[in-house]
Amino acid sequence: MLYPTELRAQPLSGAYYGRLHVAGKLIRKSLKTDVLSVARLRLTHLDKQRRQRAESGDAAARGGMTAEGWSRAQRKAE
Repeated sequence: MLYPTELRAQPLSGAYYGRLHVAGKLIRKSLKTDVLSVARLRLTHLDKQRRQRAESGDAAARGGMTAEGWSRAQRKAE
């Protein structure tokens, strides 16, 4: 099931925060801004960053990656 990435604002402070589902987990993080255009850019960056981290860490977290495979993945990421 694919969940949408959400941009929400705190009612009292007006600060924006993002809600996104990555690897089956809900992540809620402050975007530390009260400007909508900045919040949209930060949410896009946060979504991309979290998904990359989840994809690269899956094999290592399950123990399915060898040290050699890990070093190759690190060189590829640079």
